[in-house]
Amino acid sequence: MKRLTAFIPRLLAVASHADEAASHQGYGYGALTLLLAALYGAMPVAAQQLPYRQHTPRDGLSHEHIRSLAQAEDGRLWIGTTSGLSVYDGETFRRVALPDSMRQGLVNSVHARPDGSAWVSVRGQGLARMRGERVVRTVPTPHKYLRRIVERGDTLHFFMRQGLWTLSPGEKQFQRQPYKYRIELNNPQAGRGARDAAIAPDGSRWILDSKRGLARLHEDGTVRFMPTPPEALPDWETLRFTERGTALVACNDGRVYRFDPETEQFEELFRSPGPVAYIRIITQGNRRIALLGTHGGVERYDLTQDRRLSSLHEARGLPPRLTRAVLRDHEGGLWLGTAEGLFHLYAPGVRRYTSLDDHSLSYAGMFTTDKRGRLWLQTRNSGVFRLTPDVAHFSPGSTRVHMPLESRSGYVHAVGALGWYRYEPERGWKQLASRRTKAMRGYVSRRGVGYFWHNDGLYRHAPDGTPPTQLMGWKKEEVDRHAFTLAPDGRLVVRAEDRLLRGVPQDSARTRWQFKEIAQLSGYADARGYLMGADATGAVWLSFWDRGLVRVDPNKQPASVRQVAPGRFDHVTTVGDSLVLAGSVQGLVIARQGDGAVLHRLTRSDGLLSTHVSDAMIYRDSLYASHPTGITIMPLPDLNRSESSPRTLLTSIERNGSALALSDTSAFSAGNRTVGFDFAATTFARPQRTRYEYRLTPHDTAWRTSRRAFMRYTDLAPGRYRFEVRARNAPNAAPGSRASYGFTIPPRFYETAWFQLLAVLALIVGSVGAYRWRVRHLRRRQRELEETVDERTRALAREIEKTEEHAEHLAELDQAKNRFFANISHEFRTPLTLLLGPLKDALETGEPIGEETLRAMQNNAQRLRHLIERLLDLSKLEAGRLTLNRLP
Repeated sequence: MKRLTAFIPRLLAVASHADEAASHQGYGYGALTLLLAALYGAMPVAAQQLPYRQHTPRDGLSHEHIRSLAQAEDGRLWIGTTSGLSVYDGETFRRVALPDSMRQGLVNSVHARPDGSAWVSVRGQGLARMRGERVVRTVPTPHKYLRRIVERGDTLHFFMRQGLWTLSPGEKQFQRQPYKYRIELNNPQAGRGARDAAIAPDGSRWILDSKRGLARLHEDGTVRFMPTPPEALPDWETLRFTERGTALVACNDGRVYRFDPETEQFEELFRSPGPVAYIRIITQGNRRIALLGTHGGVERYDLTQDRRLSSLHEARGLPPRLTRAVLRDHEGGLWLGTAEGLFHLYAPGVRRYTSLDDHSLSYAGMFTTDKRGRLWLQTRNSGVFRLTPDVAHFSPGSTRVHMPLESRSGYVHAVGALGWYRYEPERGWKQLASRRTKAMRGYVSRRGVGYFWHNDGLYRHAPDGTPPTQLMGWKKEEVDRHAFTLAPDGRLVVRAEDRLLRGVPQDSARTRWQFKEIAQLSGYADARGYLMGADATGAVWLSFWDRGLVRVDPNKQPASVRQVAPGRFDHVTTVGDSLVLAGSVQGLVIARQGDGAVLHRLTRSDGLLSTHVSDAMIYRDSLYASHPTGITIMPLPDLNRSESSPRTLLTSIERNGSALALSDTSAFSAGNRTVGFDFAATTFARPQRTRYEYRLTPHDTAWRTSRRAFMRYTDLAPGRYRFEVRARNAPNAAPGSRASYGFTIPPRFYETAWFQLLAVLALIVGSVGAYRWRVRHLRRRQRELEETVDERTRALAREIEKTEEHAEHLAELDQAKNRFFANISHEFRTPLTLLLGPLKDALETGEPIGEETLRAMQNNAQRLRHLIERLLDLSKLEAGRLTLNRLP
């Protein structure tokens, strides 16, 4: 935003030179005059809307009836209501807890001190000194009503109804001085006590008795009443001194006087519709403006020009409300404390109109100026308006339907259904072409020649009524893929689908043109967009419905094609040799011509009537923007108003899920491993643009970014930490002052160094003991294994001996078996031989075998059977199927 700031003085200087040049020609209007008209409503308005937000108890206020306002040094806003004290930090409204002895009563005065503290007066219950959001001191007061708290130098003055209390630096006790005059409510000869009080620039102290009027208060408590105007009612209400030493004094009947302490004379300035409950004097540029809160809203009086201005509720669209407090914050916004809530005028210098001169603004379009320096507005459905020096409405050709037309000839032109018209100050509107024009939009060159965009091509229209000449043609369905503009040097620049062409006239009359390609727009052949512009550097700006704002620099080889901003753009305008204004359905983009850097984005949050911007122009000292439903006029200084780096506050701390006040100095315990932080940036105009950057060192090595105003850390290790947070209002803006909070998380007993050292020593000792036990165990095991091996070796040797003995026994058995088989085979062979021999002889001789031989053969067969049975018994015995009966 600093880059935009550098252009604003330059633009104001250009406007000043234009005023001077115009005045030499006899029709100039001074920049100061136009500035006053812009600020104070010289333009006749039927429907002006002031951008504001209303806050009620639903937003967190203690009560909707606001009685006092003050802004602390750190930026937070103190709000005194009829039911307690509230604070606003830019994020949330919160109730401030007052001591039980004071209860949540009517807070009739709040005074913020430079050291960041604040004094709060609760009616009938005393005073409380606040630091942060914590009460650090309470003072009971004998009087029910405290009228005003004033700080002069380092001394605080507490003006009560019946006396003055003062508190000087270094003193803890108040010095009390009663007013030395008769105060009785029901005595017509006595005063009623101070209704208001003030300290003049020369240090003199003044009180305003509600019955007897203005009086000067001396050091000893004596008073000297000033002579009052004869027409004034004995019911005085409000007092406020100006920097010049004069005072504004208001009666309950609405009369407002200026009082001069030197002459002791009253001068009636004006009479408001109702009683004046509050007076606040603010600075606007080089003027001092008095804002007077009344029962019907806020009246305004220009102390520099010494004239009454229109009231905020009357000419600015603000609802009429009983206003008891007015505050101007550090961003220039106004806060109005009313009986129906808190009103925030976040862009008080912005003016928004939905109608002019009793004509509604329907589809407000293009702005233009004539050679006399007057500003004009073309609309699509409401005709043409002259905006300066006074408002006038025109319907050229008796029709209100006109297309956007930019003129560089010094005259105002309009194109409608009935033709092409030019406004001449001496003769009015003159028709230059008939209804056959059928132009959709276009430009008028310095020579007065019209270059109009039609559905079927680009045409040149001469102001003498000759038939138009087609310079370039296209199909009707391709119309939204073509656009053109006039460069500052007067040459035509045309976008034809994916090509960018520059026209070169071929004759002195400029009736024939030759178009040469200067850039290739790859990927933009089907992109839709009607309007474009060319700046002083030779760059071309294209506005697309679906591709955003694109800057083409044909001076580079190859040509540079770069998207500057996304969104749907309807219009683009160049401002001198410095800025580019591009309107879109998402707001107004202000970019720099030289490199295409975006300097600002304006939306409804900046005060625009609508986010949809049809056209924009910088005229004199203001930015003008048109919308489908009206126009917005914004002073150029307001563009920088919210770009100052906001201050960041830590509002609360969360420790293991429990809230911890910032003033709580209790140490963290070892179990507090979860820490959360609530913070806020004291920026009120555009809080939705705030971006927070935070870090917890040494946990975070870099800044982290978030839109949320809260951060929580879990499972933190023991150690020393510092949380830091800062905020930005724009991506390229410098961050504001940071808020920080340091804390230490102690370790648990098992996380301490001594415990860990003992644990290491115990581990070493345990390891050594375990090692030695292991060695002993292994040695014992070794001995056991050796003994087991020896036992097994001996057992094995015994087994070997048994095996050898068994083997010898088996060998003996085998020999016995062999002998047995040898004997038994002999025993088998003998009976068989005795059986087979006679059979063989009988077979060979054929003789029968004798009985004796047969008996012998029978005996041998039985013997053989007996041997076989013995063998079978032996097999059964080995198989275990035969039981032996041992006989004695």
